[in-house]
Amino acid sequence: MNDSSRRKIFTAVLIGTIFFSWIALLPMPSVAQETGPNLLTNGDFEQGGGGAWPFQDNIAEVQIAPGWHAFWLDNRPSYVTPASYCSADDQNCSWARPEFRDTKSYEFAYRVHGGNYSQKYFTFNQQHEAGLYQKVNGIVPGSLLRFQIYAQTWSCQPAPGGAWNDCPTTPNSNNPAPMHTRVGIDPTGQTNPWAATVVWSQEVDTYDT
Repeated sequence: MNDSSRRKIFTAVLIGTIFFSWIALLPMPSVAQETGPNLLTNGDFEQGGGGAWPFQDNIAEVQIAPGWHAFWLDNRPSYVTPASYCSADDQNCSWARPEFRDTKSYEFAYRVHGGNYSQKYFTFNQQHEAGLYQKVNGIVPGSLLRFQIYAQTWSCQPAPGGAWNDCPTTPNSNNPAPMHTRVGIDPTGQTNPWAATVVWSQEVDTYDT
């Protein structure tokens, strides 16, 4: 992920910044139009809505919808290009763990696909690699599954000479940075998002939609 010194990053790597999701059992292909039950716990992020979501590992900046788990890289990996203002000996310059919070429809209706809540994570003027996951148990081997999400990404570069936190095109993105958003399933049931067993979708950018 590349960035400039003035760009605010709001990215997703595993399953999106603001999303509504489900993993469903599907019938045999002959009747593939039908959709089975949602196998996710709190797949719509409504559980616990209206109250404070729990802090993962007692970290106040990592507030996660019940049933989900956050992941992130504390150190910038070698394949990421640091911001242009970083010196070569500063390993984590422009790199940070994102902040995880809820999004409420009555505050940001355009950032909730359905219902009243969605999950978000973000950094300001930083890069990150992060996401959320959930382990689904009790699936019979050979079952046909579909994992689907709604995700929205946002990134803004302030106007020249403007304040770092003033986006001239709010609520839309402005000259957005690449997001590298993708979705993955590990059919072996591991919870390591960097494992070679994860089957990933192609990367997409979903700015403001």
